[in-house]
Order: sequence, then C-alpha cells, then structure tokens
Amino acid sequence: MSTEERVNHPLFARFYIRASSARKLPEEDAHRRALVVGLSGRVIEVGAGNGLNFPFYPLTVERVLAVEPEPALRAAAIEAAAEQSVPITVVAPGGGATPAPGGRDGLAAGRRWLPPQP
Repeated sequence: MSTEERVNHPLFARFYIRASSARKLPEEDAHRRALVVGLSGRVIEVGAGNGLNFPFYPLTVERVLAVEPEPALRAAAIEAAAEQSVPITVVAPGGGATPAPGGRDGLAAGRRWLPPQP
C-alpha cells in the first residue's frame, strides 16, 4: 500500500451523519464533555468524524487539529468547526505524517484521550 491510503465509505458516512444529527441523549453529551475536560493548549483529534466532540472543547484549548480520512465526514467536520469558539482545523491524513508543529500537542485516539506527547 502507498503511504497515502484512499478512504471513502460514503454509505457509512451518510448513515453516521444522519444518525448522529438526530442524537439528543444527555448521556452522550456528558460522555463527550468528560473526554475533553481538563484539556488545554493544542490538541490533535484523530478520527474526528463529523465533529461531534467539537462543541465540548473547553476554552482552555488554544486550538484543535482534527484529522478525518473519510471525505463526507471531513466535510461535515469542517462545517461544524466553523461554528465553534475554539479554533479547529480539519485535515485529511496524508503522507504518513500529521502536521503537529512543536511536537507538544495532545492526542485523541478514537474516544480515548492520551496525555500530551513530548
């Protein structure tokens, strides 16, 4: 495989966007809020989906680099990012590297948060 894999799952993406737009469970919001509580500085979110975590980033977060490989989900995440108080840049992964200047960003993998990496 090349260093840049093509990811395109339009049926899953459309289903996920539709299903998540109807979400209204308070437990989901509480879970997402708990994932990001205490974060500060620069954060990388890997697998951002359509940006459901974005509204819950605390104002102590300086900026978020959100990586999403699926084009339809990435487009939805870009729209969601524009509505947030915290600056969020949504990108596609590419070339085997994610642009993280300074090397001190926090890292999110799926729904589990890892501490900042030196």
